[in-house]
Amino acid sequence: MEIAVKLLMTVVTIVITAWVLTGRLRQTPKKQPQSETWTLRVDDIPTNEAGDFHSNLQTIIDRDQKLKDAVPALFRCNSITPRDDRSSCATVSITSSLSAEELCTLLERAPSKHCYTFSCTFDGITPLYEDPSRVDIDIIVIPGLGCNAIGSWRNSKTNKIWIRDFLPQDLPNIRVLLYGYDTTLPGSHSKQSIADLGNSLMETVTAFRSKTQTLRRPIIFIGHSLGGLLIKEALLLSRRKFGETKTTISRATFGILFFGVPNHGLRNEQLRTLVDGQPNKAFINDLLVDDDSEASGFLKRLSAQFAESFQGYYHIITFYERLLSPTLERDQTGGWSRTGRRCLMVTEQSAASTGIVATAGEDKIPINADHSGLVKFGSRNDVGYLVVQERLRELVEETKQKVSQRFAESDLYSPSSETHQACLRSLAYEAMDSRLDTINEESDGTCEWLASHQNFVKWREQHRGLLWIKGKPGSGKSTITKYALKRLSKVYGPETQVFSFFFHARGHELQKSLIGFFRSILHQILQRFPGSLNDLVDTFNTKRMSISEPGKNWHWNLQPLQEFLRLGLPKILTRFPVVFFIDALDECGQRPALDLIEYFQRILQCLPPKGRQFGICFSCRHYPIMPGNGGLEVVLEKENQRDICLFVKSRLLMNNDLIGNDKANDELFGLIVWRARGVFLWAMLVVREISRMAIEGESMAAMKAEITRMPCDLNTFYEDLVKNSKNHSAMLNLIQWICLSETPLMKSELQWALVVDPKSPPKSVEEYLASENFISDDRFEKRIKTLSCGLVEIQAFYIQFIHHSVKEFFLGQGLALLAQRETKEAVAAAHSRMSLVCVQYMNICCNDRVVRRPLPPPLRTYAARNWSFHAILGQDARDFPKEFLDAIQWPDEGPLQNILVLLRSSVFRNFPLDTRLMHLVARFDLHKLCLFLASPPLLGDAVSHPSEKSNCHCSSLLHNAEDGHGTAVQSLPIKKAYFDLKDRNGRTPLSWAAEYGSLEVAKLLLKTGQVDIESRDEIGQTPLSRAAKYGSLEVARLLLDTGRAEADSRDDTGRTPLSWAVENGQLEAARLLLDTGRVEPDSRDDTGRSPLSHARGRSPEVAQLLINTGKVDVDSRDSTGRTPLSWVAKHRFPEIARLLLDTGRVDPDSRDYTGRSPLSHVEGRSPEVAQLLIRTGRVDVDSRDDTGRTPLSWGVQRLSVYDEEVPKLLLDTGNVEVDSRDDAGRTPLSWAASSAADGSAELLLDTGRAEADSRDNAGRTPLSWASSLSSLGARLVRTLLDTGRVEVDSRDGTGRTPLSWAAETFHLQGKFTNGEWVPTSWTIAPSRNTVQMLLDTGRADVNSRDDTGRTPLSWAAGSPKSLFTVSMLLNTGRVDVNSRDDNGRTPLWWAARHGSWLVVEKLFNSGQVKIGSELQSCVPVAVRFSKARREELLKVLSAESKGESSGHE
Repeated sequence: MEIAVKLLMTVVTIVITAWVLTGRLRQTPKKQPQSETWTLRVDDIPTNEAGDFHSNLQTIIDRDQKLKDAVPALFRCNSITPRDDRSSCATVSITSSLSAEELCTLLERAPSKHCYTFSCTFDGITPLYEDPSRVDIDIIVIPGLGCNAIGSWRNSKTNKIWIRDFLPQDLPNIRVLLYGYDTTLPGSHSKQSIADLGNSLMETVTAFRSKTQTLRRPIIFIGHSLGGLLIKEALLLSRRKFGETKTTISRATFGILFFGVPNHGLRNEQLRTLVDGQPNKAFINDLLVDDDSEASGFLKRLSAQFAESFQGYYHIITFYERLLSPTLERDQTGGWSRTGRRCLMVTEQSAASTGIVATAGEDKIPINADHSGLVKFGSRNDVGYLVVQERLRELVEETKQKVSQRFAESDLYSPSSETHQACLRSLAYEAMDSRLDTINEESDGTCEWLASHQNFVKWREQHRGLLWIKGKPGSGKSTITKYALKRLSKVYGPETQVFSFFFHARGHELQKSLIGFFRSILHQILQRFPGSLNDLVDTFNTKRMSISEPGKNWHWNLQPLQEFLRLGLPKILTRFPVVFFIDALDECGQRPALDLIEYFQRILQCLPPKGRQFGICFSCRHYPIMPGNGGLEVVLEKENQRDICLFVKSRLLMNNDLIGNDKANDELFGLIVWRARGVFLWAMLVVREISRMAIEGESMAAMKAEITRMPCDLNTFYEDLVKNSKNHSAMLNLIQWICLSETPLMKSELQWALVVDPKSPPKSVEEYLASENFISDDRFEKRIKTLSCGLVEIQAFYIQFIHHSVKEFFLGQGLALLAQRETKEAVAAAHSRMSLVCVQYMNICCNDRVVRRPLPPPLRTYAARNWSFHAILGQDARDFPKEFLDAIQWPDEGPLQNILVLLRSSVFRNFPLDTRLMHLVARFDLHKLCLFLASPPLLGDAVSHPSEKSNCHCSSLLHNAEDGHGTAVQSLPIKKAYFDLKDRNGRTPLSWAAEYGSLEVAKLLLKTGQVDIESRDEIGQTPLSRAAKYGSLEVARLLLDTGRAEADSRDDTGRTPLSWAVENGQLEAARLLLDTGRVEPDSRDDTGRSPLSHARGRSPEVAQLLINTGKVDVDSRDSTGRTPLSWVAKHRFPEIARLLLDTGRVDPDSRDYTGRSPLSHVEGRSPEVAQLLIRTGRVDVDSRDDTGRTPLSWGVQRLSVYDEEVPKLLLDTGNVEVDSRDDAGRTPLSWAASSAADGSAELLLDTGRAEADSRDNAGRTPLSWASSLSSLGARLVRTLLDTGRVEVDSRDGTGRTPLSWAAETFHLQGKFTNGEWVPTSWTIAPSRNTVQMLLDTGRADVNSRDDTGRTPLSWAAGSPKSLFTVSMLLNTGRVDVNSRDDNGRTPLWWAARHGSWLVVEKLFNSGQVKIGSELQSCVPVAVRFSKARREELLKVLSAESKGESSGHE
């Protein structure tokens, strides 16, 4: 039995063993890991190594055994694209048995000299392609929900990614950017929303394009599923954050392709279960929609806001799915798989409801694919891809055009700054727009034919057109041009931009000159499109900063104005059609008119053909202006017959009762129209005369006879009127003032001009007013029309001829006819009389002042400004010298000195009070008066005056001179002192003549032989020095030709004539001096400066002239150690800096005796000079001067419009210490803050290396400095507070806080009224309110006390302008109104001490003021109050101290 059991156990053991062994043998061997192909992104590939990247990566794999084993096959580099200037980004396909994450880890850890970065998530921006030849547009691709960014676009069969592999072959000049983001669904710990994802997209794309300097490049977005919603959110956030004033992705975008974007929600209910209980549940709830439910509130809001913000702004093409997609469901293991029921994830309605408008049918395109397959095209021949590619191609061109227009328009409308406004004021001038208002409106029914005129229609249809409205004088050219401007100006549609100018020969000088034309046109353009004329504004600001304000030492010149218009016009034409209306071209003169025509013909030829329409409409006479080649014509006398008929008929009908009957009217009508021959003005004058005759009861026969008698030619017509006038002398007096005045006269001025008789002794004001010759206001208009025979009218404030042809008549023959002498003599005599009237009027003013009467103001300004203008033009009149001397009562100097007082107070402020007659003569080149002064009658000699044609043979000083009438001047010496008399400043008549270029006077003075040619004034300057300084070339040549003028004389500062000529840019004067061979080009003045050191930017040619002599030390040092380059850098003259550097003989990093280099002296003024210095490679950009300050420290200070450019250049070098401290402990940020250089401060903060809360040796922080600048520092205060890195209540060395400084300095705009600062507005933008900004932080102690015990309220109360600040502090409810400083003084004391009555009142009204028995000691008498107000204050304070009232009544 035992044996049997053992045998059985043995058998069982054998069977079990065999079974086990058999099972093991049959067991399936363990599977080897399968290989998969992964796409990885490789970053940080140096640009210069991009060509070797493939071999470098292969080397990395081959040298690491683990990698070599994991990557048995060769990898493929799919793309390598620049990320920025320094590095590139590649996508590679690698087949491996490892996961993508493991593969990236091995590659990162592999030993290599190449610091590549590997990733498989594709987060952020991945550049997939960039056309190496040129890029015109960015295509930015955003994937959908919960998938790999690159995998979303890969076709599983061909492994192709169409956005990378197909598009670059089919669309040239593009850059493709892929944006990836994390939307992991299961196990997510993120609470980010769609809005958060959209914001990240906006910030990332903006930052990437900013880094690559492509912010203005047009964008086409491609979004799949959720990606489309992110695009909408990003565009909304971009506009909301930056508005439309900055370069944003919302503005750069036009084309958008949406693939299955769930605008009304995604249908995949199982996703809710997937994220149930996770932080991202709300995110999914916003995205999903049930079959029967509406979109979420978020999606509704997104669609509504997108529609409101971008209606018509984008072109959106929608692609939607037609195959059902499997939904998610749990499998048997509890995991999730796409095996659920099939449905349309995004319906057609949801996909097409973009929010812009109901999408056009052609822009809603179905694709026979499921939701995922919508964007996975397998080949370039895929039907879906062909459709997408073609729509993209069309969209690229459309997007480029639209975005270009947007940026062009935004550039035009760039915000206007204070500099823009100042530039506008410099362009404007008196009566710039007044001419248009004085042109008569068209009569009812007239001018309407112009709109349908054949040539006008043709001109309107031309892309670049020129139209001429031509006609005889008086044919109505100005009237029809005004009609066209007002009624037909939108010739190219409603967007047409219209600019106009009406030349006005009877107006101010600028109204009839080309400079006036260009100033007016540029003023209109700059006012409408501030960004179109940046060159103009920059030039203006440069001149203003380096020379002076306009009108003092510089004026606008024609050539630069023409260039500014040439550069600015194409910018406007990129966005808008433009038309110019230019009237009365002939009134600017023939040569200027022809120049203007030629200028515009060049403009028309040079304009790019792709711009919008541009047309010019000129109006002018047939002669002398010729249109040249091109242009269509409208000839008025051929077209205006009907207009004349309508006008005459309407006027005759008004007098129907007076004339008699309709038949008589018709007869007169026909006769007038027939004889008018297209001249509207003739018809108007005749109708006026007929109306007068009708009123006086003249017969029909007399009227017809008068019409027949009146000449049809206007000049003959005017001549007839003059001959028939009854008072020639009075008419002559009137006409000469209207015809020859320097500026048009107002009524009050003309009243006095007509009544003052220069040949009679001056009277009192009362006597003139009582004179029968004084035309009173009530009869002025009637009298003027009578005297002028109806040829003069009152328009607005000024008196003028009714037409330019009237002025031409009088200048041509009318004045001569009235004066009964030759035209030249008549004009000279008229100017002579007008000058004498001005002098006489100034005598009246002076006499009136002596007897303490109110000055008669009307003609005073005109007389003071223009007596010399008329004297210069009238000095050829036979009796002018004698009459002028009689008018000023010479040789009695008293009246002349009185007149000089008046002149100094008006315009000639540089005249010393003891100026003598000869100085005036020299200043204004009154050479005929100078000649007269040298003649014997002035000495009481028996010799006759030259005008009497004396035959006396006296010794002659001016034996070769003539008096202008062909009579030799015989003269005796007066006194040497008279011709060489010095004024209070030591200047002689010759010195004045040299400065103002009075050549003829200078000749006469030298011919006397009685002047010291080397006389020196009080600063040691000779006449030659003055001539060289002010560019009086001919006088300088005259002085040098005498051989007695020292060409290299030195004044009291050691400066030579050459030095002065160089500083003032007088090229020809400098050349003249150098050509003498008697000047030292490298002379040094008392400060050690050479002429080259004084060179300014007005004329770099002068600097070149000096350098070309080969005799100047271009790197000379003055007594302060400064070189010419150092001075040039200081004063912003890049052209001269370039000349100096090009010599190769200057040290660009020289140091002066304060340790400052030329780069340091640039400060913030000239980025051009800074760029030139840095590019030499020989300057220390971080050098320190003797105070420890660096070029960056100097450059951040706000000194000009360029305040951000210089620090940016310095920072871009990468070689500057951003937070360097000088000897005062101040950093560049501190200096920027103290000068309100917002842009520079933001640049520094953006580096991340500037300490926002640094303290200087006085304990002050940047916030403290910015807070002390009132509203100027508001932007910087906001910036510093937003950093979150500043101590709001920091105390400086005196214990003061930023709030204390802001309380003292912040105030509203206002003005002093009766000693009080009264704000003109009681509101201010929060962005400019520094006090409120600090209070709003909640961290500013409103009762902080400084080392003197004063609080912010105390400082505010002590400032007369800070009423608003006091109010803000009181409104906090936390201030101690009765706080006392260390001297026992309260805020009330400080307010009273400084006369701040409104502040006192504000403090009392707070109801918290307490006053004890020390009232009189604490509240002294306020010195700035009037007596009555002081007593009122003391009364109130006394009542308050006794408890009689609680506040001020």
